[in-house]
Amino acid sequence: MSQDGIFTCNPLGATQHQILNAEYDGSGNLLYLGLAAPGTANGSSGWLISKFTYDGSNRVLTKRFAGGNLDYTKVWDNRAALSYS
Repeated sequence: MSQDGIFTCNPLGATQHQILNAEYDGSGNLLYLGLAAPGTANGSSGWLISKFTYDGSNRVLTKRFAGGNLDYTKVWDNRAALSYS
């Protein structure tokens, strides 16, 4: 399942609004988290996407970034096909 939302972050004291997309597995664990500027379409580049993995007790093991970087250049709709490191 997927959920969309808006949140506000405060890096270095500057407020910046971003949209947030999240995809969960059947156990309710967060699999993918995407951040982008308001108005960025799911099929357009402009997303920062991270992927989470879990252990057998559903505790987070890793958080990795699409393309191995923090660039807002990924496409949310392609998240499952991207490489993460």
